[in-house]
Amino acid sequence: MVGNLTIGTNYVHIGVVTFDSSAYLRVKIGQYNETASNQNAILKIPYTHGGTSTDIALQFVLSQVFVPQAGDRHDAKDVLVVLTDGISGNPENTAKQAYFFKERHIQVISVGIGRNTNKQELTDMASVPDYVFNVIDFSKLVTLQSTIKALACNTDGNINFIMTYSVIVVSFTQNNRHLTYQNMQFVRKQINR
Repeated sequence: MVGNLTIGTNYVHIGVVTFDSSAYLRVKIGQYNETASNQNAILKIPYTHGGTSTDIALQFVLSQVFVPQAGDRHDAKDVLVVLTDGISGNPENTAKQAYFFKERHIQVISVGIGRNTNKQELTDMASVPDYVFNVIDFSKLVTLQSTIKALACNTDGNINFIMTYSVIVVSFTQNNRHLTYQNMQFVRKQINR
């Protein structure tokens, strides 16, 4: 996805947050002003494991990422893409945190990966129901790239684009085996396309 965006000082700025039981700022908004640098940074994101604290991730993005001191530009559209392969440990607080994005008119696109997601939770997070997607497994993320880009970039001008994702959840299984590091690698590659 990053490879298909026009990244630059006066264009799209990328940020990346990952989450498990905690949230981690991996790439600050506008930290890199060219595609290759963003792609290299994404490829170096470490694998972590833990729960699915989507509520904590949303709160973190709102208070620590979409703020001027973290590179957020007041004249740019804010877009958040949430990728998750699990159900939040606190769905009620996740819905509450998602409401704050709606109050601030931040566009949220939510993507569930696998069978261990909750459609209502994805809908609660998304700005509108049409911004909710679910794919059966990680390999299907590629099918959403152009759609997400079209939704996120449906404006002229500057965009602050944040991707937050939890790709490792202990309870997520496929073919009776836990998906771990390989999925993190796959998601990195899909984001970098």
